[in-house]
Amino acid sequence: MALRQLLRARGSGVRIGRNASLFLWTVFLSNVGVSGIFLLLYNLYLVALGYQEDFIGLLSLVQMGAIAVGAIPTGALADRVGPRPVLIVGTLVIAVGALGMSLVASPVALALLNVVTGIGFAMRVVPYTPFLAVNTSPAQRTLVFSANSAAISIAGTTGSLIGGQLPALFSTVFGLGGADSIMAFRISLAFGALVGLLAAIPISRTTDKSEGPPPEVATGGTAPPLDRSPAESRRLTTLLVGATLLFAFSGALVGPFVNVYFSRVLGLSASSISFILAASSLLAAVATVAASRLADRIGTVRTMVLVRAAGAPMLILLALNPGAWLGVLAVLLRNVTDMAGWPLDGAFLAEVVHPRRQARTVAYRSVAWNATWGIASLGAGQAIVRVGYGPLFAVAGSALLAAVLFYHLAFRHYNRPRGTAEQRDHNTQLG
Repeated sequence: MALRQLLRARGSGVRIGRNASLFLWTVFLSNVGVSGIFLLLYNLYLVALGYQEDFIGLLSLVQMGAIAVGAIPTGALADRVGPRPVLIVGTLVIAVGALGMSLVASPVALALLNVVTGIGFAMRVVPYTPFLAVNTSPAQRTLVFSANSAAISIAGTTGSLIGGQLPALFSTVFGLGGADSIMAFRISLAFGALVGLLAAIPISRTTDKSEGPPPEVATGGTAPPLDRSPAESRRLTTLLVGATLLFAFSGALVGPFVNVYFSRVLGLSASSISFILAASSLLAAVATVAASRLADRIGTVRTMVLVRAAGAPMLILLALNPGAWLGVLAVLLRNVTDMAGWPLDGAFLAEVVHPRRQARTVAYRSVAWNATWGIASLGAGQAIVRVGYGPLFAVAGSALLAAVLFYHLAFRHYNRPRGTAEQRDHNTQLG
């Protein structure tokens, strides 16, 4: 509903091309299978195998390290052959890696398959912005990035709802001895990986031909971004990477451990966790629509600051160990603000970075994000085993506030409400 509203109600006649539409279907299927079903159950599967948060943090480091190492070569490859073939291969590698992870139990095998999956994610993350940038006009861009986020949210809702029921379903059908049995988790994880494999079909049906309409047609005379000076481009890239480091540090202290926190601290079942994460994804889809509309009125940067800042009090509340109901509400609202911020971030990058530099800039940010996430999540896992979740949530909330402040100070001069004469004049200077 939110995605359809976003695609049809906004933009007064702006239409999304075939390539971008097919890409959104790939995003949807991959997030139902891998980010929805698989990631909901994967850490619970590790707990069933007898592993604790310190090992979960180690695997996060391994996967994020693989993404970081693979990001810059992937950016160079996307520049050379185009983003489309890299996206296709990345989608396949993610699904195959996830399937393998569902079938093994040894630490070494799990680590190696996390490396494979991490390389696949690098091949998905880095070409994503360049692919959408060349297949959309400036007038379409925020709409498409918001539609992408809404597709992720709706897919997360669908995948979480399905994934939460699968262990019990397969346990009953195959007589596996309980919804929390290792085999029930394995079959459920494999099912999610196979759904993720289907995501390669839509992206393989796209073409290499750009579908972005001529700027004067798409934007009513707005010129495309022009080249910045080398010094300004380096400064902008440095600031984007700096903001990425801070947001990654905050996210890494929470993201890898949310479902384990629900299970071990709040005592919730996989089915209950699935409903909570599904609700957060559904609310995020609605929040994405609202944030996109707000960005049209007050600008992308200001909206990004407001949306992300709203998540910090939720983390501080979690640090106070508020109990089950408030804990669930805090996580739910924190996830919503986090997911609603990503399309704004992607649209802003596409607005201010020249298309020829986007793959490289995304690669640098990917290295920063995944290296920081991997190291921070490893430390967080060790800390949780020793001191519990409360201090980590407090640090995460403080880091998020610092990231929001940095983002505001670094990019406030780039903020312009879209659709105004001021913005049209500003767009002619962007590069």
